[in-house]
Amino acid sequence: MNKTMSQTLTLDPTQLKSSLESLGYNLKDCGSYWRSSAIYRGGDNATALKIYKNSGVWTDFASGDKSFPIKRLISLTLNTKDDSVIDKYVKFDLQDIISNEVKEKIEMEKIYPESILENLLPHLDFYSKKMISPDTLNFYKCGYATAGQLFRRIVFPIYNSQGDIHGFSARATVWDKDSAFPKWKHMGRKTNWVYPLHIKRGGIETVREKIAETGTVIIVESIGDSMALYENGYSNNLVTFGLGISSKLCSTLVELNPDKIIIAYNNDSKSELNHGLVSSCKSYLQLCSVFDHTKLSIKLPLANDFSDMNLLKSEGQDNIFDKWNDKVINKEAQIKKIYEIACQNDFNRFLIKKAEELKDSLV
Repeated sequence: MNKTMSQTLTLDPTQLKSSLESLGYNLKDCGSYWRSSAIYRGGDNATALKIYKNSGVWTDFASGDKSFPIKRLISLTLNTKDDSVIDKYVKFDLQDIISNEVKEKIEMEKIYPESILENLLPHLDFYSKKMISPDTLNFYKCGYATAGQLFRRIVFPIYNSQGDIHGFSARATVWDKDSAFPKWKHMGRKTNWVYPLHIKRGGIETVREKIAETGTVIIVESIGDSMALYENGYSNNLVTFGLGISSKLCSTLVELNPDKIIIAYNNDSKSELNHGLVSSCKSYLQLCSVFDHTKLSIKLPLANDFSDMNLLKSEGQDNIFDKWNDKVINKEAQIKKIYEIACQNDFNRFLIKKAEELKDSLV
């Protein structure tokens, strides 16, 4: 193998494994090394990466046979070169010996012109019927697509930190659980999205300002939840686009450094398994590897989701969002519940260990 970098230090495989698993890597044991998907680039091939246990040296076979040090993988996964962020995952100092000049192939995200939004129509009755006001819809810059891959969907542009559109998320206007097509469709690398943080109005990132003002971030599943919260004065929210914290979102939370992070996935309490609660516990434990648990809490909506709460408000429950916000969380009881759910649902070893540490800290 033609290695462009090597390392002088031997690492603790247990510590290295914990670090990688906390970032979402699912490691398959292959003796002296692990195999995993390349989540740093959104890959889904479960054997694309080869990571040596004793050194952290890794290879992405989709990119050739070059090998790199573990700090580079952490950096790419978190999308940051800030050592203070990286060292929260890698608490060892690696000394790289560069044997050859490395010429990196940079995979550029597709950027879309702002003018593309002119193709969207202001046909937004779908959300108006959900009691989302024109002001909120205007903030999210959404519109109805009449052609293309997102045909007959309400389309939301996704902005990056430079203010460029680097993706779209689109909600089907005609959908039910028996539909052969997905409710939401995404264009772009959603693992790189931090939404709606970078939407600007008048040159101001409203969401960032609200997070700074309140010291709080609310983590939700979908754009519908985000808009319902925005509609009711809680613009300090970020969307996961599913059930889990991406590495990019995690590193952004480190940058924002809020006093409180509230995990508020959907409340599937009427289902046999409350998937929102289970996934909230996973995200809580994942974030515990970066933040002190006293900053974290799980506070599910008082209905299935925040969109439903917004409808209940329109039907007369005017204070439902205040009730949700004012709900007091018993931290001790919540940690015990998280441990119970982690064990019952067979979380991976790293997350169960985190749950055990939290439970033991209560004694």
